[in-house]
Amino acid sequence: MSESISQLVARDLMTDSFVTVDSSNTLSRAFAALKKGSAAEAVVMDGKKMAGLLSESGLLRNVDLTTTKVSSVLRSAPSVSSNDSFRTVVRMMRDSDVRTLPVVDAGKLLGVVTVQEVIFRMQSHEGLSASNAKSLASFNPLVISESADLGKAIHQMRGGNIRKLPVVDAKQKPIGVIRIEDVATDVLLGLDRSSRGSFKMNAGRQSVPHRPGLALNVKSVMDADVPVVSAAEKGKRVVQLMAKQVNPVVLVSDHGLTGIISAQSLLDAYLNGVASEMAVVSSPVKMAHMPDLDEVDKAFVQSLLDRTYGKVERILKGDHSMNAVFKQSQKAGLRSKTEVKLSVEGAGRRFNASASEWKVRLAVKQACDILEHEVEKAYASGKSTKRRA
Repeated sequence: MSESISQLVARDLMTDSFVTVDSSNTLSRAFAALKKGSAAEAVVMDGKKMAGLLSESGLLRNVDLTTTKVSSVLRSAPSVSSNDSFRTVVRMMRDSDVRTLPVVDAGKLLGVVTVQEVIFRMQSHEGLSASNAKSLASFNPLVISESADLGKAIHQMRGGNIRKLPVVDAKQKPIGVIRIEDVATDVLLGLDRSSRGSFKMNAGRQSVPHRPGLALNVKSVMDADVPVVSAAEKGKRVVQLMAKQVNPVVLVSDHGLTGIISAQSLLDAYLNGVASEMAVVSSPVKMAHMPDLDEVDKAFVQSLLDRTYGKVERILKGDHSMNAVFKQSQKAGLRSKTEVKLSVEGAGRRFNASASEWKVRLAVKQACDILEHEVEKAYASGKSTKRRA
């Protein structure tokens, strides 16, 4: 592949073939459309207006699929313009944790960029090709035993906020992957790959007695096609494997499964590599207990906080201090939920805001938005929260 991905823009990656569902549809109807279109996510429309995105991860919520409307579980839809750069597309996809990115010009939905297309183009990236699998992987990932049932698998996916869960045998060797889309289409929606009452297992089929779906063994619906590499495998091979299929690549050693490389891993690796020249400047915001972030995330967080500090300063005027306190909890494997608490005080005023998310960047953005809204609301009404002694 001779093209330089740094020269690509969103329209070069875009496809105009994608699944749309109406916001008033029930979840069962919407997810059936996703299965029929073999799509990771559907664009939700409210009339002629784009309302958001829907993915099978919405099934991680405990809802009634036959009555719950799409509008109640859709997620906000970040979008890019047709002229946005490849790096912008990757950053937006990574930050918003979506696998389908709408392309919108002048309010018109032109198409979508999928994560598979992004990874396919990454095969030409020299930095990724020259790396090794170990440098791209997350270690000690969540896994599930082949003897477990789907109820436990869904519980782990909900707890870790993940879409895919490696299945291991008694020796911790990977034998497959449980994907939320398979659970959705084969069990939760009452749909099957070919016939009622049976599920795909390896190359054949396994008959399953009629019983509650969540009591089924994970091997009944897992995908046995799981790409396996060693820690020393070249990054080029890893990207090639990821570009050909939707399952994560797993790292194995003599002791079994040791790490996992997901689409998010590659997005992170690409951004980290191209952002090494970014300078991280000092921030006017005092931060405490910030998690151990890479340089890209650290620069992004500081930029958000600095922007909010500037807005607050312009509105309130005078000397003000702003603090950001981070706290991590609810660990699931290598993942932790981060709570961000922001406070601004000075001249007898005090404003507070907080948010909690699995991704530090999202938690900071939400907390900043809340704080800005509170300050703007107080300024507009001519009131402010007085600090008590």
